[in-house]
Amino acid sequence: MAKKKKRSRAYVFLSYFLRAIVLILGVVIIGLTVVLIKQVHSAKAAEKDNVSDEAMLSDTQTDDLLTAQGSEDTTEAASTEAEDVLFENTVAAEPDHSVPVLVMNGTEVAGLAAAWKTKIEALGYTNVSTGNYTDGGVTTSKVVIGEGLNADDIMSAVSGATSEVGDGANINTDVEKDGIKIFVIIGTYNDIVSGQ
Repeated sequence: MAKKKKRSRAYVFLSYFLRAIVLILGVVIIGLTVVLIKQVHSAKAAEKDNVSDEAMLSDTQTDDLLTAQGSEDTTEAASTEAEDVLFENTVAAEPDHSVPVLVMNGTEVAGLAAAWKTKIEALGYTNVSTGNYTDGGVTTSKVVIGEGLNADDIMSAVSGATSEVGDGANINTDVEKDGIKIFVIIGTYNDIVSGQ
């Protein structure tokens, strides 16, 4: 009987000892996981910052900047030119409300383009026309903006829309599009007519 008590005491000791080791290892693993996640997150953030800094200047702008900085006889002019090149694409001009805008209905909802025409005219645009997008049903609205133009106010009004810079040559519509600078294709997510 004495042997049995010794075994049970040893068993109890070992079972508590093993539980303590498992608990300690669990805490260490959780701690290391948190540290690893923080390092990965900070590395991704640093990589994103580097990519956005490099993407600010195109090759021609970088060459212009280096050329401008290299000329010794016009230091002040070079500095001004370098600043112009650096901030050319980062400072957006105010929207030009006189440019021609074409609002197209990309859905089966009648009157959707006309309703959005009214909303865009309320933003101050004075040359807005309507039509139908003929390449099938559109779910997500899209705004195609002419080179060098700003349509931030339209983008804010047409919530969730995607945007791209272009001349609209690949857009199929049932109306004339010559001279149009901003194309707005309204999809079902921006249905303000049927209330969906």
